[in-house]
Order: sequence, then structure tokens, then C-alpha cells
Amino acid sequence: MPTFSKFITSQRGAQQILDSDGYIYSRKKSGDTALTSTWRCAKYNPPTKCKCHIYLALADNSLTLGTQPHNHSADGSVPARQEVLLSLKRKAADQPLSATQNLISETLADTAAEVNQTLPNLESLARVVQRSRASSSGSAQHAEATTSEDFILPSTCTSTRRDEPFVLYDGKTDRELMVVVNYFEKTYLGSVTVDSEVRVTPAFPSDFWNHFDRVLEDPDFPRTSNMVEGFHRGFKTRVNRPKPSVQEYVRAVKEEQVMTDFHLDRLSVGKTPSKRRRTCHTHLHDICSFYSTYPSKIDYVFAVAKYFGNDIE
Repeated sequence: MPTFSKFITSQRGAQQILDSDGYIYSRKKSGDTALTSTWRCAKYNPPTKCKCHIYLALADNSLTLGTQPHNHSADGSVPARQEVLLSLKRKAADQPLSATQNLISETLADTAAEVNQTLPNLESLARVVQRSRASSSGSAQHAEATTSEDFILPSTCTSTRRDEPFVLYDGKTDRELMVVVNYFEKTYLGSVTVDSEVRVTPAFPSDFWNHFDRVLEDPDFPRTSNMVEGFHRGFKTRVNRPKPSVQEYVRAVKEEQVMTDFHLDRLSVGKTPSKRRRTCHTHLHDICSFYSTYPSKIDYVFAVAKYFGNDIE
């Protein structure tokens, strides 16, 4: 007969029970009495559909099993995994200005290898941080806008900590938008002279920044050095100043080693890093391949803009 071990908290903040055999139970909304509360196995949803129930005595926290046994084995890593994720959420809410990578490495620093093997990948952990910060700041309560005109900044972003106006205008007017358009035309396309249709040579001609041919040759080939710059930027946040001491540099390298160990722990059980944006790269390749089929060049530009998340009307 299993006994009560302790109360734990789920990833969504709900109270759960951990018994002495390692099984976890969630509170059931019905079935309580004056002396007991009813709990069901946390894996009651598909695909497991475990029907095991327990009854917790309110007087002494003793457990009584229901008639249905568990149809699965206990997963001893679940409490530790949930504790790591809850710790990450707390750090994200309490340290809104800290770099996401620093928070993750700080949380994983003392995590055992067998727990790392059960955790989500780094991209998912970063989203945990982002969602936690959005929830604590209030931005998660705002509905996602479909166009820039529908987007409304939350009040936490439009005023200072002294409740003074911070955002004076949001750039939605045509006049403010044309400043950006004119700059882009002058810098990357070349401005058209008044008395002719000939464009002035821009600061950066199209053959300098255009990747059309490279996309057609290999859709998965990196077109920028963003992956390297991303690593350098992430490592820079660990140091926080231009000329660190030897001790600070070694500390930053050790924190980076935490992330490497996390990847190695996951690789040891066959969990490979996710390939980012492969499908999107293929989609961009298709857009470029059918360039000649678009009714006009502006339709092609709109298709590329939509690929980058800008649905132009």
C-alpha cells in the first residue's frame, strides 16, 4: 500500500500528490467527502488513460487506493523535471532583465544527467522563459494582433515607472512610415532622380546583398553568419563587460559548458537537436523558384514579405 510522500506543483502551477511508489496524482473536481479528497493519476489523459484513483484523508494524509490499479510504471524523474521547470519560471519572473541563456544555464548547473535527458530542448526552455515573463508582465493577456494597426502596446510599455508618458507615438502614420521607406530606397535600391527614371547608385547595390541565386543552389545553406553571431552574443551576455578578468572569463566558459553537457546528456539517449527553419527555408526556395510565374514583381515581393512574417495588404 503506497503512502503519502509530499505535495508537489505541476508545470502549470496546480497542486499534485507524490506517493511513496513514485506515482503522481492530480486533484479531481468531484468525489470529495467531509473526510477525504479525491485524486486521480496524472496520466489520466490519452494515450495512457490511467484510471487509478486515491483518496487522501484530510486528518492524517493517509492514502486509500481505489479499485483500478495503474496501467503504467512510475516515472521517478517527473518530480525533479517539474522542479527544474518551476525554478526556471521563478527565475524568469524575478529577473526580467537577465539574459535567457544565463537563466537556463544557471538553472541547469546542478541538474543531474538523468534529469537533463528528460527535459525539453533548449528552444522549448527558452519559450518557457518567454511565456513566464509575458505572464508576469501582463503582455500575455493581450490578444495577438493580426495586423500592425490592430496591435496595441500594453500599459506597462507606454509609461515609465513614475507613471509618466514613455511612448509618445508608435509609428503607424504614413508620414513616419515614409521615413523608413525613403531610407531603404536610398540605401539599398538607389533613389530615382527627378528628371529621369535612372536610379542613383545606392550605398549597398543589390548584387552585394541579394541571395536569390544562393537560395536556388541550396535552400539549407546559411545565407548569413547569424548562427555564429548568436553564439557570440549569447556568450557576451555571460561576461557583461568588454574586458573581463581571467576569473570572469573562466566562469563564463564553465557556464557555457553547462549547456554543452545538457546537449550531450540528451544526445546520449537519442534526442538530437531540432533542425531550425528547414521547412521555412524550403518554402523560400519555392518562392524564388517560381519567380517568373508571379503576375508582377510586387506580387513576388509580397510573397517574400509574407515569408518573413509581414503580411502586406
